[in-house]
Amino acid sequence: MKLVYSGTRVPGLKKADDITIVNPVHFTGVKKEAKTVYLNGDYPNIKAAYEDVGVKVHSVSDLLPKAKQEG
Repeated sequence: MKLVYSGTRVPGLKKADDITIVNPVHFTGVKKEAKTVYLNGDYPNIKAAYEDVGVKVHSVSDLLPKAKQEG
């Protein structure tokens, strides 16, 4: 499961069955089912907790579609 921690709506993030969005104020510990974590904001405690158990943590921007470049 992809887990997104965000305190606000993320424009451009499409709903998907494998993505769960959680408000970071509700963080009580690592969710064992998370395979990858994405953060929308600066949450060093969440980042450290997941990295300590070997889960990769990315910026939520990595989930958003890339803008097409004119060429």
